[in-house]
Amino acid sequence: MPDIITIKKISNLFGISVDYLLNEHSENEKLIVVKNRKENKFNKIPLTLLSASPIWGIATIIFTLVLIFSKKSIWFVFYICVPLTLLMFLIFNSIWGKKRNNYIIVSLFIWSILLCIYLCFIKFNVWQVFIIGIPSQIVIILWSLLKKR
Repeated sequence: MPDIITIKKISNLFGISVDYLLNEHSENEKLIVVKNRKENKFNKIPLTLLSASPIWGIATIIFTLVLIFSKKSIWFVFYICVPLTLLMFLIFNSIWGKKRNNYIIVSLFIWSILLCIYLCFIKFNVWQVFIIGIPSQIVIILWSLLKKR
């Protein structure tokens, strides 16, 4: 016979109540699954933000090393971090978050890529790159209106 701590761990593992675990049930009785609210909210936002920190850390190291050795400021490494961070947020939101938020994150991702291209080539005045975002945004809006069966 397991002790009460072990029984509680087993019930948490399977997402059922201790009462359900200890009592006998008929085969046609419906299983009631208990969700542990603490487990659902377990550090998701800090973990997501922490996962984006290596992107910005690597960019800072590259920027600093280039600045020290070549005396040039290469700010575009930080421009590139924005779409990469949004991509990381998209991945984590797909796993943990609300699926409806993916449309907003994809939209921000596309516009940040276009802004990144524009800022990297600003001396060539390539503002026309933002025209690509218009049909992309329309596709995202239409995609968000699709309903699952």
